[in-house]
Amino acid sequence: MSAWIQKIDPGNSITMEFPATVTKTASGSISNTAKITPVTTSGGANLGTLHTNIANVVVQDTNISGFVQTPSLIDFGKINYSPENRLLTNISTIGQLLINHSAPTNYQVSVAYDNDDDNTKIKNETGDTLPPSSDGLMFIKQRESDPTVPGTWKPITSSGTPIQSTFFNATSPNLTNYVGVGDWKLAVNSQAKPGKYTGTLTWAMEDVPN
Repeated sequence: MSAWIQKIDPGNSITMEFPATVTKTASGSISNTAKITPVTTSGGANLGTLHTNIANVVVQDTNISGFVQTPSLIDFGKINYSPENRLLTNISTIGQLLINHSAPTNYQVSVAYDNDDDNTKIKNETGDTLPPSSDGLMFIKQRESDPTVPGTWKPITSSGTPIQSTFFNATSPNLTNYVGVGDWKLAVNSQAKPGKYTGTLTWAMEDVPN
C-alpha cells in the first residue's frame, strides 16, 4: 500500500490508517509499522525514511471448546409432606445448554452430581440433606441420538452421566431440548425434612476418538 503526503506543518501530526489481512493461524501478538519515504523538510533537507509508531494486533485463538451457557435452575416445584417415597419430575428448566466445539469431531456432554461433596450436595437452609434411593438421587433422561426420542432414565453420578449415549459432533449445537421440562427426576425420601433444597450440578465436555 502506498500514499502521498504532500505537507505536514511543524508541530502537527497525522494519523495513517491502513487495512491488514491477518494470516497468522496461532494466537499471539503481531507488530507492524509503516514507513514514509522520501521525507523532505520545508527547507529542502532530505531526512530519508521515517517509520511510524509500532501497531500491535493481538490474535485470539478461535479454536476454543466449552460451554456457552448451561441451565441456571432445574426446578422440581413444591410438594406437601407424604409418608411415601416419591420421584419428582422437574416442572421447569431456566437457561439453555449451548456448546461451542472447535471442530466437527466426536465429543460427549455429561452432567455430574456428587452427593458426598458438602459444597455441591442438595440440602436445605438448615443443612438437612436428601438421602438417595437405592437407584440414586437425581436422574436425567438420556437420549440415544436425538432429543425427540423417549430416552432412558439414568442416575446422575459423581463421575458424570452423558446426556446422549452416542456422540455429538456439531460445532455449535443448542442442546436445550435434552435438559428441558420432564427431562430430570429427583428422588425424595419419606424422611426428608421440610425446607427449600438446592444443590449444584457440574457439566463436562470430553473429546472422544473418531
